[in-house]
Amino acid sequence: MFDAVEKTSVTPRRVQRQPGVCPSSGPVPARPLYVVGAVRGQFRAFLRLLDRIEAESASAHRSNAAIVLLGDLVWGRESGLLLATLRQAEIAADGQIAVLMGRRDRLLLDFLDNPPFVGAEWLQSGGRVLLDEFGIPLGADVTAKALRDAAERVRAALGIAETKWLRRRP
Repeated sequence: MFDAVEKTSVTPRRVQRQPGVCPSSGPVPARPLYVVGAVRGQFRAFLRLLDRIEAESASAHRSNAAIVLLGDLVWGRESGLLLATLRQAEIAADGQIAVLMGRRDRLLLDFLDNPPFVGAEWLQSGGRVLLDEFGIPLGADVTAKALRDAAERVRAALGIAETKWLRRRP
């Protein structure tokens, strides 16, 4: 979970190497690489992480760090803002940012496509949390119509362009 990174004070670090010496037998990246796990809609925490990466890159006089997000982007109230920011950043970064689709992202898109069929699984896998975060009521007696209405409201809250962008993630 992304917030675990914040709470455990894990900070990006550069490994100091001797020139020509690699501590492992694997390939050495030509530029710094940051891999970020499940962000889960935590837009402000994500911005803090980007600030850290930018500060480290500036202190090392390198601005070409690559960032890979491993999916599970959608969760909380700021999910739409997070998706919009990532969509724009991916375009502007010219290959420096790669965003993958996570299991929960795929399940959300399946729910948006077919709410009555996927609704129960989506609700049990965190969908109720997202509905609560967006202020979308869904009573205990969940009907096909209630699920379709909820899906439309989630789609509107996330944004059409952002939802289309999420669908194109590998």
